[in-house]
Amino acid sequence: MVVINENGEVVFEKLSDVGTLSENTINKYNFIEHKESFNKFIDLLSENYLIYGMIKSLEYKIDDNLELIIFINENMYDLEDSRIYTFDRGFYDAGQESCEALLYKLKLAWKNLNEVERYIIKSLFFDKPPKTDEVLMDEFYISKNKYYIYKKSGIIKLSLSLGLCTNHQSIESMIENKLIWQYVLDGATDRYEKSRIELP
Repeated sequence: MVVINENGEVVFEKLSDVGTLSENTINKYNFIEHKESFNKFIDLLSENYLIYGMIKSLEYKIDDNLELIIFINENMYDLEDSRIYTFDRGFYDAGQESCEALLYKLKLAWKNLNEVERYIIKSLFFDKPPKTDEVLMDEFYISKNKYYIYKKSGIIKLSLSLGLCTNHQSIESMIENKLIWQYVLDGATDRYEKSRIELP
């Protein structure tokens, strides 16, 4: 639960960090590529809002409880629509509905973050003006290494949830990423079934 002190500031020590990726896990990913892809995603959200004349349904904010608030009718969007998995600018220029669907994907991905990761990403990418890494480290009274574990964990988790990158390379088509993971899952299922058949 987010605790606010008498000065209206978040009490960092009270934020949950359950589910933070370990340093070993983080090192398995190319953080730079995940961060660049996430920056591109944030830029796209801002562009969509401006292109469509600052329409209310394309607004988004993070409240004091670190929940992502969006204003779309969430029942209208089918996440199985394969076009949602692409960053093709033409798709998002084609209609307001596709831009709203992208916000819905972000809301689903946001749920995978713990409170510490949410606070850091909110401060760096959504606050106006954004905070810097140095300010956040001073605010939290934690080591540089610990801070960057939290930051990298949050960005990698969002990037993976949104399908922005594979483990090794950035991809424009989120359809390809979806198919890669389906192939991996199907292969694991086939191997499991085969092992069961071969048992005496």
